[in-house]
Amino acid sequence: MMGRLGNHLFQFAALIGIANQHGYTPVLLRLSSLKSIFDIDVQTKVPTLTNQKSFSEKRAGIYDTRITNLTHSANWTLNGYFQSWKYFHASVNILRKQLKFKENILKQARNKLLPTKGKIRIGIHVRRGDMNSRYALKRGYNVADVGYLNRSMDYFRRKFGAVSFVMVSDDVKWCEANIKSKDLSIMGVSREVDLAILSLCDHNIVTTGSFGWWGAWLAGGEVVYFKNYPKNNTWLDKQYNKHDYYPSNWLGMT
Repeated sequence: MMGRLGNHLFQFAALIGIANQHGYTPVLLRLSSLKSIFDIDVQTKVPTLTNQKSFSEKRAGIYDTRITNLTHSANWTLNGYFQSWKYFHASVNILRKQLKFKENILKQARNKLLPTKGKIRIGIHVRRGDMNSRYALKRGYNVADVGYLNRSMDYFRRKFGAVSFVMVSDDVKWCEANIKSKDLSIMGVSREVDLAILSLCDHNIVTTGSFGWWGAWLAGGEVVYFKNYPKNNTWLDKQYNKHDYYPSNWLGMT
């Protein structure tokens, strides 16, 4: 599998969705960190196969419609990032059964969350780190600004009234210095616990990158996402179709 945890989740989700669509048996040939985080029940070994073919996506953030044309006369290997909800939207129930966190991870996440006392809990993922380098910014990666975070938080305050925000980030110091609110707690534990924390929230705010995307999807509530990711008219922007990447019921804000 290519990339990091969020990328792995997209690739696994596409594997499950495509296999279910075509009546194939999904096989996870390369062991990934997913099996140490989730109770995944998928084959990891197969006997020697004949008539093997490979499918390589055109771009990383689109739904490649050629996937519907896979034939049953071959065994297929999928190559790519497959970052589109459309690959697995028809297999959501199957996928959610596969992506159940291991109990020790859930326990750590629950222990980090403060009681909400009846308030609606909103998860926020703020990714900065690698997205904020000169090289990454030039290619079209970017980071959400304070204005977006405040506006998206205000959206949920107006909608639900009594809310409690929990923010996880790879740059806790920046968050603490720039986002100040009495209804907000900020933390950064580990990638698997942070993801589980987001999944335990009622609704989510997404900034940039696939990690926060999956935290929001796993939670299953209402989602606000940063509409300026990827940055328009850049190399990265050309890799994406935002209608394919962001589910149609998610709300884009700037």
